[in-house]
Amino acid sequence: MRHLLTTLFAAFFPAMLFGCTGGPPAVVDEPEIAESTEPVDVTVRVYGVTEPTGTINVGLYTGPDTWLTPGYTYAKTVSVGAAGEVVVAVLPDVPPGVYAISLYQDVDGDGDMSRDAFGIPSEPWGMSNDAQGVLGPPSFEAASIRVRGQQPTFDVNLRRGLGITFGDPGPGPDDT
Repeated sequence: MRHLLTTLFAAFFPAMLFGCTGGPPAVVDEPEIAESTEPVDVTVRVYGVTEPTGTINVGLYTGPDTWLTPGYTYAKTVSVGAAGEVVVAVLPDVPPGVYAISLYQDVDGDGDMSRDAFGIPSEPWGMSNDAQGVLGPPSFEAASIRVRGQQPTFDVNLRRGLGITFGDPGPGPDDT
């Protein structure tokens, strides 16, 4: 029995520590959406704004090779005032495809995501799919979203610091 537990621990500990999930979660019962080649406006609803200062800066990434890369020119960006508990941002004219969204609240207005001495964000941040990594950022695959055919809306919850949650984080935007 002890050998079995040791083997299981050795097999699963790296995945628990580094957030290795083997890929994005499976999509269940996704409704059929007509494919289109026309660009659409993508709406991002940002929940959890607790400080009504600064801006919410939203960036749209096109693939894993550009995901969270310093100096990358985003496919689309938008900045909106951080007023209210829910902030809505619209990324106009997004062609169909697979993307990921990264955003942060620039509370101090310096135009950059502020970090502490260890590189941990000191301003609120969020990712599409509410993706989060363990001891690092989430993968592009975990945060990836599909834009196609309609005017999609994606919900993102702001996190603080490492953004690690254990158990049920409480009611989300769909629970209100």
